[in-house]
Amino acid sequence: MLHIISERTIDLFRQGKIFSTLSGEQRFRVGDTIEFDDRASLEPYSAVLGGHTFIEMGAFSYSWSPFPAGLQKIGRYCSIAGGLRIPGGNHTVDFVSSSSFSHDREFSIFVECMKDEGVDFPRRYSPRYQSSDRLAGPVIGHDVWIGDNVTLSRAITLGTGCVVAAGSMVTKSVPPYAIVGGNPARIIRMRFDEGIVRDLLALEWWRFKFTDFAAMRIDAPSLFIDELAARIAAHEIEEYRPAPLSLASLEEPQ
Repeated sequence: MLHIISERTIDLFRQGKIFSTLSGEQRFRVGDTIEFDDRASLEPYSAVLGGHTFIEMGAFSYSWSPFPAGLQKIGRYCSIAGGLRIPGGNHTVDFVSSSSFSHDREFSIFVECMKDEGVDFPRRYSPRYQSSDRLAGPVIGHDVWIGDNVTLSRAITLGTGCVVAAGSMVTKSVPPYAIVGGNPARIIRMRFDEGIVRDLLALEWWRFKFTDFAAMRIDAPSLFIDELAARIAAHEIEEYRPAPLSLASLEEPQ
């Protein structure tokens, strides 16, 4: 869906705590065009620092990269540097031709030729080789850090807490709290030992606002886990459940 920025759009971004620059000033101007899926939404305190495409994004996440086609959702507390890429779908090499005519029913050069020739090329080659827009995009969990110029294959998952080194080509799903790098990316090491990873995932700390952790030892994961578990058990901390800004609501009411 394409949307032309209006004063109302900017007001909704401001009210919804949706940011587009480090300083907090809106980089979008009346008359600019943005694009989004009508199911997308943004939680407060998220920032789209590059590009004009919006997707579903959790609170306290930001991206310097324009969102590439295929990326649908980003969890909370994610940090994404510039240059993020998602390649198109794979071409088959076991047919007579590797050309997209065998599977891409949307590319204009093939569609127009079929119209001109009055031929509807057989669809029996789908769905194994579908157009790239129909292939599942990568899933990005919570607290994921992606460095500069990273390429993500489709249909993979970046597990919560993982780190992807700059320049990496990620072809397989990344486990939670793993640090990966290279082409293809491989696990360099885990951020924490197995017990801490298990406890962090069980506590789901990203359910809360970071301001709730002001007096807690975020520099010492084992102590943080104990403190957070005790506060949850004592009902001293509440989950952060804000109303997200539905991007479909940006459209002017009829």
